[in-house]
Amino acid sequence: MKYSIALCLLFFLSFSVEAQKKEIRSAAKENKKENFEAALNLLNSVESLLDAADAKTKNAFYEQRSFALFANGGSSKTNVDLAIAAIAQISECCNEEVKLLKQQILAHLVNSGSAAFDAKDLSTSSSYFESAYNFSKKDTLFLFYAASTAVNAKQYDRAIGMYENLRDLKYTGTQTQYLATNVETNKQDLFNFQAERDLRVKAKTHINPVDELSESKYPEIIKNLALLYIQEGQNDLALAAMADAKKENPGDVQLLLTEANIYFNMGNIEKFKETLEEATIMDPYNSELQFKLGMIARDAGDTDAAKAYYNQAIKLDPNYAPPHIEFAILILNNADLLNEDMNALVDSNRQSDWDKYDALKEKRNLLYRDAIPYLDKALEIESDNIQVHRQLSILYSTLGEEDKAKYHRDIFKSLEQ
Repeated sequence: MKYSIALCLLFFLSFSVEAQKKEIRSAAKENKKENFEAALNLLNSVESLLDAADAKTKNAFYEQRSFALFANGGSSKTNVDLAIAAIAQISECCNEEVKLLKQQILAHLVNSGSAAFDAKDLSTSSSYFESAYNFSKKDTLFLFYAASTAVNAKQYDRAIGMYENLRDLKYTGTQTQYLATNVETNKQDLFNFQAERDLRVKAKTHINPVDELSESKYPEIIKNLALLYIQEGQNDLALAAMADAKKENPGDVQLLLTEANIYFNMGNIEKFKETLEEATIMDPYNSELQFKLGMIARDAGDTDAAKAYYNQAIKLDPNYAPPHIEFAILILNNADLLNEDMNALVDSNRQSDWDKYDALKEKRNLLYRDAIPYLDKALEIESDNIQVHRQLSILYSTLGEEDKAKYHRDIFKSLEQ
């Protein structure tokens, strides 16, 4: 009797396995006909028998399930995630169909992330890019996109986790850039592929081919991670991140500027100024750096230091517009304080207050005239700067020079149109 039961069980299992294989083959046929729901129903009916199936049968089952889920639900991230989970169950080296399906899924995730980004749906965009990275770990760039987009979506906890992952991976994102000088414009053009660049050189539309590595994204990753730590009130972690970054990139001035900002946010003004000075010593002839130092000093309320940095930036590069504009703004900020004092005297009936009003007005007008040369110089460099034209129109109107006010007013209105 026991022997008969064993034979029956063996027969039943054999029958079940054959039935399972038959249903999987039927599901494959339904997939080819694009009857994806029918394919999924067939697969679901034999899923309970998978434990007894051999590896080949299991692989076939999960291959057909992943195909049906993805093809049937390409617009649904839930179905795509289920398709990815099914592919993960395939234990052997993939056949060509599975390789193609993997490529299609990855392309779908990336394209969906890009589309969501263009639609300003940053949370969804970040989720798709993170899924793309998890699906293809060798494509670390997608994790970088996911982290950056999470920051813009104000999902700081998610962003911190992803940036920490990028830091631990020491991701740099450097790529070979294929460059050549355009004969017509005499400027370097960037090509996506070496073969494309070499064809242009051969056609003599370009000369001087050069291969260069793009800048490393690692300093940006550490900087963003530090800023996120600050955002979450974790200043100690921010400083630790900066220390690690400086070890990796000891000559990076931007990292020093970020570190200075951390000290400022912590209220450590002494270390803030010390770090700024270190940055200045590291790159004393960089006008853009001097300007940024001026902006940081301005934000810290140190107007004298800001003016000194702006003047140094102007000295290093007289044709760099931003420090001219910001120096004028510092002057005009002082004029605004005088305006407040003047407004407080407007309703007074006392002659002494009106005398004081006139004295303040004269000082304010002198400040306006001090600011105008800086704005004029900025326009020599950036003639289409709407904000500068608008500011000059206001200043000249206040000073009673209506012809000059109208000149700048007409320009900024035409630029706006």
